[in-house]
Amino acid sequence: MIRGIVLVAYLFTQFLLASAFKYEDIPEDYRELIPQEAKDFMMNLSDADKTTLKEVFKGGPYKNEEEAIAELKKKSAELGERAEKFHAAIKAKVTALGPEAKTFAEKSIDIGRKLRARYYTDNKPTGEELKEKTAEVLKMYKSLSEDGKADFQKQFPILTKVFTSEKLAKFVGVEN
Repeated sequence: MIRGIVLVAYLFTQFLLASAFKYEDIPEDYRELIPQEAKDFMMNLSDADKTTLKEVFKGGPYKNEEEAIAELKKKSAELGERAEKFHAAIKAKVTALGPEAKTFAEKSIDIGRKLRARYYTDNKPTGEELKEKTAEVLKMYKSLSEDGKADFQKQFPILTKVFTSEKLAKFVGVEN
């Protein structure tokens, strides 16, 4: 159950927690819900890469993802390039959103960034905290207009599938 919550927290942030988890730890049933960009990034992380990511993020906080990636490049140019490519793909999708959906995506990413910081400082959020944050993001999604939801779905169809799941809504206590 906890791994399911962790996965959902990961999904709504698209990529921000990717380096905090092992792809193999995600139950097979949920792997199909992970965006391909995240899957590619996670599946190719070596143990050394994971250690480097932890070192970099423990050195934070960083003002933004670009600053964190620049620091990562100092420690591992190859890993930094991969992270930059991944970040650029997600950023392009967010940039393509209209104002309402973009605001939602940016707020969700900010929540994910704060969670990620806790993982790397050995202050991991509890299952209940992850559930609360997932509920917060789900409520924000549900408050979008129909046009905002349609806009978000164009760029993030897999995440839209997650956000419209009645099972998830029930689990985190958000009514449809």
